[in-house]
Amino acid sequence: MEYLKNGQIHTALTEGYSSEGYGVVRLDGAVVFVPRAVRGERIDLRITRVMKTHALGEIVKIHTPSPERAVPDCPYYGRCGGCDFRHLSYAEELRAKRQRVQDALSRIGGADVQVEEILGAKNPEHYRNKCQYPVGPRGEIGFFQARTHQVVPVDRCLLQPEVCDRTAHAVGSWMKRYKIPAYDEATGRGLVRHVYVRANRKGESLCCVVVNGRKVPREAELAALVLAAAPKTLGVVLNVNTKKGNVILGDQYRTLWGQDFLMDTLCGLEFKLSVPSFYQVNRDQAEVLYGKALEFAALTGEETALDLYCG
Repeated sequence: MEYLKNGQIHTALTEGYSSEGYGVVRLDGAVVFVPRAVRGERIDLRITRVMKTHALGEIVKIHTPSPERAVPDCPYYGRCGGCDFRHLSYAEELRAKRQRVQDALSRIGGADVQVEEILGAKNPEHYRNKCQYPVGPRGEIGFFQARTHQVVPVDRCLLQPEVCDRTAHAVGSWMKRYKIPAYDEATGRGLVRHVYVRANRKGESLCCVVVNGRKVPREAELAALVLAAAPKTLGVVLNVNTKKGNVILGDQYRTLWGQDFLMDTLCGLEFKLSVPSFYQVNRDQAEVLYGKALEFAALTGEETALDLYCG
């Protein structure tokens, strides 16, 4: 790695991807991770940081763009830390993720296992049924920038249902209108820490506001604004989290309006979901997963099946 220096420009072929979606380039055996580089592309890259085992680079020029390169369709891509692969076609994203698992099993685990093709989603957008929005110290609501706790304000996320975004913005409007202070993790002061929303298959939702205290001003107005933005809201809940740290939810809940749960259907079964309930965030793909497990199990109806672990 000693011959690599910051600012140097090299021409090389992108061979694959890191677990974070960076393109992998090799320069005389040295590994360089290059954001937004696509497998098969020959690029000019500039070295931006040299470390003991690898280096980081940035694209200067793409000589031949890959047919799998896509124009990111999210205006927050590159700032929000939520998505790593929006510069790839969905088919290439699945190949990259498959290779990630294969490398973990073969290179790291030493297992002689061949990873099969990923069963991709029919609709890879707006699939999340649980949405967690951090609130910045100035009241900004969105998602953390990668590797930081700086909140990038987001109006519309391509992974969340629209009702969740509307609910989060309603909480932001309540904060601004009534001057409700946001929590500042640097000082431990302020109130609102996160907005947490569940949504079911019917489009109904459950709103939870996580606060650094046991109550907030204007609770009735909060519920009214949430209902106006998302009329199918079934409940508005306050969660108390006064501890410092990265854990989102505290242990105490209080219902401000409506009920503290919603029902959802998965594989034909009804589930009652409270705010802290464990539930697969991608309902449609969970059904694909469970269906494949049942296919492999080849049950005849004579067996006794036990759900011994679900987390």
